[in-house]
Amino acid sequence: MGDKEDNIEMKKEFPNDDLIREESNNVLADENDVVIWYDENKGGDFKVLFVNVGNATMSMPEPVFYTLTKLCQVSAKKLLNIE
Repeated sequence: MGDKEDNIEMKKEFPNDDLIREESNNVLADENDVVIWYDENKGGDFKVLFVNVGNATMSMPEPVFYTLTKLCQVSAKKLLNIE
């Protein structure tokens, strides 16, 4: 299987008030039970982004986040019949 770096991490303790305060400088978006924040990848070339929806949190490397964002935009346009 892939390297340990390929594994998706879960932050079970999020969201909680202490962690939100700790990560508040890195929060990119927070609306309707969706929070997106990042952490510096120590020794890496990119940030690690965390996406929290409800009580599930997933981490991903920055390049994967950009791919997911692009795919969400394409999907939303299709759902809204926007060309």
